[in-house]
Amino acid sequence: MSQIVSPVISVVMSVYNGERYLDEAIVSILEQTYKSFEFIIINDGSTDKSLEIIESYIKQDDRIVIINRDNKGLIASLNEGIERSRGKYIARMDADDVSLHTRFEEQIKFMEKNEDVGICGSWVESFTDDYTKTLRFPTSDSMLKTWLFFNTSFAHPTVFMRRGLLKQYGLSYNKAFIGTEDYELWIRLSEYTKFATIPKILLRYRVLESSVTRSMDKEINKRFMVFKEIIRDTHSKININNSYEYLHFLITSNDRIKNNIIDIELLKEYFDTVLKKNSSRCYFEQRLLQRLLGKKWVIILYLSFRKNPRMHLLKFLFSKYMFYALFSKMS
Repeated sequence: MSQIVSPVISVVMSVYNGERYLDEAIVSILEQTYKSFEFIIINDGSTDKSLEIIESYIKQDDRIVIINRDNKGLIASLNEGIERSRGKYIARMDADDVSLHTRFEEQIKFMEKNEDVGICGSWVESFTDDYTKTLRFPTSDSMLKTWLFFNTSFAHPTVFMRRGLLKQYGLSYNKAFIGTEDYELWIRLSEYTKFATIPKILLRYRVLESSVTRSMDKEINKRFMVFKEIIRDTHSKININNSYEYLHFLITSNDRIKNNIIDIELLKEYFDTVLKKNSSRCYFEQRLLQRLLGKKWVIILYLSFRKNPRMHLLKFLFSKYMFYALFSKMS
């Protein structure tokens, strides 16, 4: 294969002891229907056979660029990969996931057609050995940015970004936000560009108990300290004080909702405050925020009632948040 001088896409993938699924991940990139890319693989100090596997593919395909060094962690690896990239677009990939063969073709077609969009993701098929589930993210810029109030708007390994946008504003992953580095970056990116999601499954996302996010959630106080600055930044946009930050943290994850007692009265007070403050600041589109809070309300009631069947469910069912969940339109 001839050397690609000016790749359109730079694929960035960090690997740390990923031998189990690495072959499948690499092949899913090399067999993309869109061919003009460089594949930057950072071997982040692996002690298993990851390096051998990567080197075996270098012999077959000169689009692969390997960075082999001691372990520095995912965030440092991603930033190093982006710094080394030459493409117009940066595509993320993880060493345990599988990109569908038309992923790059679909994403580059979309980005070339929508020049005001700086970052796009896709729907994903989340899977383990026992189940599969389709994760459908919103498609509109306004709803994706409203989602940022609680959590990330994209499955990280589906993301396709304009490299020039990152360079223009000096944006990179922040090492202070381990396990939430993508979420924090999207919040900063949201100030500069439009977001989009392609409503198709373009990646199979493998759910592992050993993932950084899942491991950190087992140490809830440590996880909260990482999340806290993101929550404070989000709250500051609509002038909310810090008294609700731990409640906000608990309700961003269904697992945390299930494992903790949520004060529904306090939750209503918090949601009322959010809508009131946002109505004066107009930072989020109000109807979309109502819809988001309504959906969150239903999830919390359901999970809380399962945990505590004695909870006075009817008292909270007939609320405006239930109405928002059922009848507000979401784009």
